[in-house]
This record gives sequence, structure tokens and C-alpha cells, in this order.
Amino acid sequence: MKKLSLLLAVTLFAVTFTSCQKTEPYNPKEKISKIYVDQGLGKSLSEVWNWDGKQLKTIEYYIGMGDTQFNFYTEEFTYNTNDQLQKVEGAGGDAHTEYIYNKFGRLYKIKHFDYDENTVTYTFEYDDNKLSEMIIVSTKLIEPDKSIAAPLKYVFPELSFVETSEMLSNIPATRDGIRLELDIDWRGNNIYRIEVESGIYKEEYYFKYDDKLSPYYNFLGLDFGGVSDNIFVNKNNIVEYTINSYLGGFSYSDTKYISYTYDGKYPVSKSHGDDIEYYEYE
Repeated sequence: MKKLSLLLAVTLFAVTFTSCQKTEPYNPKEKISKIYVDQGLGKSLSEVWNWDGKQLKTIEYYIGMGDTQFNFYTEEFTYNTNDQLQKVEGAGGDAHTEYIYNKFGRLYKIKHFDYDENTVTYTFEYDDNKLSEMIIVSTKLIEPDKSIAAPLKYVFPELSFVETSEMLSNIPATRDGIRLELDIDWRGNNIYRIEVESGIYKEEYYFKYDDKLSPYYNFLGLDFGGVSDNIFVNKNNIVEYTINSYLGGFSYSDTKYISYTYDGKYPVSKSHGDDIEYYEYE
């Protein structure tokens, strides 16, 4: 599972109408059609993205290789009358994610309902037209990389599922659930820093980027030809990130690197450690 959503605000009259800025539909110039992965055993199909005009309708996820490969599950996307993402349903059962907008049409909450009746709620706060803070609350003891990371691939799709789960895997949980606070700092159209806090635990992420376009730019947000002041998703591709972790009097730091090959301004492959992803576009 990869990737992981979303957004961009349209500047109407600068600060005066900031609260009215709206979450717009995702409509990229280059639409992903297939993603392949190679984890050292050869290239295999990982995802198929199915579009109906401007709307992304489903993502099919595949596992296995060659004759043993099969469709593991499919995510289905439902939209409201404003073509904004309203619901994502996954691998059957009752698990799903709902996207909630305020009266101005701006996303302010996500609710993720898991199979074991756990609910994870994401609440967003903004500084002018950019995401500045996210509060994540889980109703009970969970495995963060499974229950919490799922909807985040739409909020931060430029981070792979592995990287997103890594961001959350060390967060201490209790039987009463967990609460995380994420503070987000931007430089231009890219996230420079994310700080994750839960009780006495804290992680800081620092990011560096290339100058090419991310295929997920404005994922579930406005199209590439629109205003470039996106809220959630980075315009460029992450090439380096550093993690600083703190727990009590202990600290840990690690830096990881990502490299790409390009066709024009868009990546056609992404290498992270021993894993390689390949992108095809419509």
C-alpha cells in the first residue's frame, strides 16, 4: 500500500475571505494509470487507477508476482455534489473513511472507521490558506501503522505507506486511545517540517525537495493549472528527509534519501532504499 490527500485554497480577497477558501476536486494534467514496484524480486503491478473523466473512481491494489498475482482489494471513491471527495471504501466490511466540509466547502475533519469498531478522527486547522495543525484522536488501543496511517496517504501521498506508518509506529498508545498533535511548517509550496507529539514522545521530520512536479500534487485538490497555494500536498518530490525522535531523555536521528528518474517534469520511477516504484500515466 502506498502513498498516500488533498486540497488547495483559492485566494479570493486575501485575508478577508480566508475562511471561505474551498477544497476543490483533484484533476491533474498527468493522471496516474498504473504503479509498479520492484522490491528486489522483479517488477510487479502494484496499483491501477481508474478514472471517469476528471474523477478518480477506484484504485485497485495488487499483490504477488507473475501467475500468482491478484487484486488484493479495491478502494472506491465517492464524491458530493461539488465533486469533493466524500467517502473512501476499502477492502469490504464496514471500514471506510468520511470527509467532512464546513459551510464554506473547506475540509475540516476526516473520520476513519476501522473493522474493529475503532474510530480515528482527524481535525485540521489552517494558517491563512495552508494547513498548520492536525489533531488525530483514536477511540481505543490500536496499531497506529494500520488504523491511523490509512487516510493519511491522501493527506500526505508523497510519503509512502511505509514512511507514514513509520511516522506513527513509535507513538505510545493506551487502552483509552491515543491523541497526536501534528504541527506543519511550509516553505513555499512544500512542507518543510512536521512535528508529531503524543505525551512525552515527539518526532520532528525535515524535508528537502527536487524542482520537478509531484504526480500527487494537489491530490484531491485543485488541478495543476489552478492557483499554486496548495494546502496539504507538496508541489515537488521529496529527495531527503531527516527524523529526530525524542522520548524522555533519549533522542535518535536518522536521514533517508529518495531518488527519481523523469520524463519531462514528472517522475517515472522512484527509488527509496531497496524499493523502486514505476509510474505510468494516461
